[in-house]
Amino acid sequence: MGVWWRQHDLHHDQQHQQHLGSLCAPILARKFDKKTCNTIAYTGFALGLICAAFVAPGSVWGVTLCIGFGRFCSGLNASLSPAMYADIGDYYENKTGYRMHSYLLSFFSLNFSVAQLFTGSIISICLGIVGFDKGAAITPEMLTMFRNMVSLIPGIPLALGAVASLFYPLSEKKMEQVHAELTAKQSAE
Repeated sequence: MGVWWRQHDLHHDQQHQQHLGSLCAPILARKFDKKTCNTIAYTGFALGLICAAFVAPGSVWGVTLCIGFGRFCSGLNASLSPAMYADIGDYYENKTGYRMHSYLLSFFSLNFSVAQLFTGSIISICLGIVGFDKGAAITPEMLTMFRNMVSLIPGIPLALGAVASLFYPLSEKKMEQVHAELTAKQSAE
């Protein structure tokens, strides 16, 4: 019971950190732009997870702090992504005349479903690599793989996402222009 309660507490704490990140996102988005905030979010999430593998692998609290920082940054991203999808929809509408906001936002939720699909497969593959078998003794290789499954394996793609976010072309200035053009087109109709 004590172990379950502590695991529940850690999960609950990480949810609070993600919510706190979500609350901070609008403040940061006003100071910077959405693209910069999103890049900060991806970078922070990736660094938090990757640091959990290298900085404090033997410390439960160190790992918890690293992953907690990553979860805070994921909250920033969770708040900004729908607004960025809306910008993409506005840009597309301005270019083509077709609205696709609902399609884009459904694609946003599809990402989570696809990620869950692959997560189960990746976990199974990783556990198979180290010879994990229910009821067998835990080896040092298994412990390393467990740590990597919550740190490096998700952290590396997030780092790539941070690099990709640098190439997001819709700046605040560009979106002001798009919104002005959309308003002019709608007024002309």
